[in-house]
Amino acid sequence: MFTHIQVKSAYSLLQSPLTLDQIIGAAKERGFSAIGLSDVNVVYGIVDFYSQALKAGIKPLLGMTVQLPDCEFLVVAETTAGYHQLLRLSSAIMMPQTPPTLADLPNLAGLAVIVPGAYLLSPAFKDRKQKAEDYFQTLKAKQPASLYLGVTVQELTTTLPQFAGQNALPLLALSRVSYLNPTDAFTQKVMGAIKDGAQLNFRDPTLMDAGPDWLTKADDAAAPFQQASQQQALDNLQALVDRCDVTIEFKQPQLPHFPTPNDVPAKDYLHELATKGLAKRFNGQPVPEAYQDRLTYELKVINEMALPTTSLWSGTS
Repeated sequence: MFTHIQVKSAYSLLQSPLTLDQIIGAAKERGFSAIGLSDVNVVYGIVDFYSQALKAGIKPLLGMTVQLPDCEFLVVAETTAGYHQLLRLSSAIMMPQTPPTLADLPNLAGLAVIVPGAYLLSPAFKDRKQKAEDYFQTLKAKQPASLYLGVTVQELTTTLPQFAGQNALPLLALSRVSYLNPTDAFTQKVMGAIKDGAQLNFRDPTLMDAGPDWLTKADDAAAPFQQASQQQALDNLQALVDRCDVTIEFKQPQLPHFPTPNDVPAKDYLHELATKGLAKRFNGQPVPEAYQDRLTYELKVINEMALPTTSLWSGTS
């Protein structure tokens, strides 16, 4: 079984056109029992993604793609504590005025860390002149729950599987999802051009070509790994998916108890204060019936919404 864990949404600015509804709807339609979300450096969509996925009967895998000047890796929360650490990680990246470095980031406890093979092969990594072995050791020092080298279908024929074997790094089957269908690649190219401030060449015959970064069905995504005798990479992916167990608790906002005279119920005390306040506005003259009716209506709404305590605190602020 294959699960897409490296999935970007429109919360990754100009990197994906996908809404959370589209991701979850397509995952449901295409038979997935779990799906991930891993936007770049942000977790803006995590809570809605979690709620919508559960409602659709799909296991949500809560992650993020860390992209900084000196590092790039994918994290997925394995536990609820890991989810909380994911939030801290995003804050540590987004709050400083200047981009932090890997050394500045908090530890990665409770998080699975997957280094995309594409990053190790990229000019950006090679320009840093850091050994890949040292990079993994630096990440390991951050105490992640697990650490993998992620490889896509396109990277199976590179030196990455051999590197993983030589360094006792578990391989993990990975995909990149930025759009739903192959023909949506054109939209992705347009967004990329806007992001880079570049112009598209509409005479380019490849401009409308299908792309690889779409939400393929599980069997189709798994087949190339099986054909390349990389079943273990698929097994490692499935083990990670099974291991992830995160619960987000939703609590109603709670205000402290409002001290009322003689412990009068909040709704009765609010009624008393509101009535006195209205009478004060008319300087001892009779309160017009229309005003009294309006006050009665407003208090009725407040009580029905269980907000008398909130109203009392608001009146003292």
